[in-house]
Amino acid sequence: MVRHEAAEALGSLGEEEGVEDILKGFLHDKEKVVRESVIVALDMADYEQSGQAEYALIPEVGGASA
Repeated sequence: MVRHEAAEALGSLGEEEGVEDILKGFLHDKEKVVRESVIVALDMADYEQSGQAEYALIPEVGGASA
């Protein structure tokens, strides 16, 4: 669980030098949750470097008005 949380924390530091290399070192970890967390963290790091305004957008549902 600690490595899972650490992967996510590293992902949020995506602009810091060396973060992606550290994360990639755990892509083949024996624990599935760690591997999956690393994939998400690498995606987060990519987002942090992209300068986009939002990480995940909630899609609008079929034309319903509020």
